[in-house]
Amino acid sequence: MVGGARDILKALETVRKDGAGFLDSRLAHLMRSAHVDADLRAQGDGWGFGYMGAVLMDPSRLITPQRVGTVGWGGVYGHSWFVDVASGLTVVALTNTTWEGVGGRFPEDVRDAVYAAFGRAGARAS
Repeated sequence: MVGGARDILKALETVRKDGAGFLDSRLAHLMRSAHVDADLRAQGDGWGFGYMGAVLMDPSRLITPQRVGTVGWGGVYGHSWFVDVASGLTVVALTNTTWEGVGGRFPEDVRDAVYAAFGRAGARAS
């Protein structure tokens, strides 16, 4: 698969919008659902795992503005993305920062900036 940020965003938006007339809505929901519970700790405490990546199951175990059901993942070369259906957000960040872009402060800073910009900042504390 080859594509840029815009292509990835379109694909993720299709899933966020229950298939958007392209996928069956049941499939889109299934893709966003956790199939392994939070004990897996795919992204740390409170995260389970589904077909698309980590699924937030218990935000009370974290300091995050993201809502239950947020799905996201990142890659070894520094890309990261998340889809928060409850907040109406799909965010894609493509970098070549290796670890920092996927497991460092960068994805959290992007997440927090997006929620702050849209007035959806939740429990995130500095």
